[in-house]
Amino acid sequence: MSYLANLDMNLLKVLNTLIEEQNVTRAAERLGRTQPAISNALNRLRKLLGDELLVRGAGGLTLTPRAEALRDPLHDIMQLAEICLSEGAQFDPSTAVGILRIGLPDRLSLSVLPPLVERLGETAPGLGLHVKTTDRDQTISLFENDEIDLALGWPENLPTHLRSE
Repeated sequence: MSYLANLDMNLLKVLNTLIEEQNVTRAAERLGRTQPAISNALNRLRKLLGDELLVRGAGGLTLTPRAEALRDPLHDIMQLAEICLSEGAQFDPSTAVGILRIGLPDRLSLSVLPPLVERLGETAPGLGLHVKTTDRDQTISLFENDEIDLALGWPENLPTHLRSE
């Protein structure tokens, strides 16, 4: 059976968000949709893939083994789609809006943050800054859990899918 022949590609975005959030209401909020719309999409995904994907557990929704197996490949697909579709789009910091999430060791905070905040205010006034104090061991985990966009420092054993400079 060819899954792509019957797949609404928007369902991949919904599934990725549901897997990340493990909560229908939060997934709906993140995607700017209603909770019933996300529940409906989840039901379509369950039928298409022949698996419950997310089931009620003691602490809320939990992933089935199939959903767990889809987590990393689906995340990679979504990132690749973003890269492919944004290729050629120029980043303009003066019009950028959102939150830049960075992780850095405490010892860099005093030397790096004041000039960074000043420079962001001048060049990217629509960007907010969220800082997490982290050490080498935590940095990779924060990237893997999509909790930071950028890390400052010297992480060891960097996975090949992360770039460093």
